Amino acid sequence: MSKDDVILFSENDFKFLEDIRKTFPTFIGGVIADENGFVVASCKDQICFDEEILALSTITNRDLHEYYAKMGFEEGSYIKVKRDLNNHLKLCILLNKDPVNLPLFKELNRLLERKLL
Repeated sequence: MSKDDVILFSENDFKFLEDIRKTFPTFIGGVIADENGFVVASCKDQICFDEEILALSTITNRDLHEYYAKMGFEEGSYIKVKRDLNNHLKLCILLNKDPVNLPLFKELNRLLERKLL
């Protein structure tokens, strides 16, 4: 596939994002972004959540704490989880920091494995 190819997605391609939201009780928001950091799909539980900032987080290792602070999230009160879905798409979810999340990462990996198969 060349860079000029157009890839079309349907809403059904990203329904697993809603499953991820249901898996984590401390879910703030999640995005699927392309390799340029543009939002392809998103799901959020909090109105103040800015999908574009989280999408940019998928393509940079730069510290974006100041942008999360503008959304009302204190540094250290959240965790960011990033996963590559394929060569073109990346997943990033933001969760309130809570020990309840630790055993749920196995379920996240299962959801992603099912999606990627």
